[in-house]
Amino acid sequence: QFAEQGEDWVDTGLLLAYKFAGHSNAPDSVEVKFLMEKDIGKFTTRVNLGFEQQRGDNAVHGGPDYVFLASTRYRYSYYLQPAIELQSDLGRRHDLGNFNNEEHYLGPALYGHVFSGLKYEVAYLFGASEPAANSAARVLLEYEIPLY
Repeated sequence: QFAEQGEDWVDTGLLLAYKFAGHSNAPDSVEVKFLMEKDIGKFTTRVNLGFEQQRGDNAVHGGPDYVFLASTRYRYSYYLQPAIELQSDLGRRHDLGNFNNEEHYLGPALYGHVFSGLKYEVAYLFGASEPAANSAARVLLEYEIPLY
């Protein structure tokens, strides 16, 4: 996070991650994402732009894989926040700008808390471009433990 939430016109941050391969045949990867979030009334809009570069002997070469994610959610309550989401795998540099070479998904999502510390995300997205699958689902449970 570059500033306190609400201090600037849009909240911004940066995600840097190194993912270690789960087994010897998979490559490691480096992920970099620029994060933006804006609250307007009861609506929150998030936009993430970034890339992931594979590393190691089994890495796919040809440059990083670019991604774009956007969602707008309605903060109905702490427990229930319906949303619309767009997720795009834009591919490598030579694929950029060609919609039918990129994977785009669009659909509804639900965010919220089960109780303090336990968050959930559920999404069912429809393929919106030729290379995308017909549909994709995501379920995420996340439990946060404050360290301070």
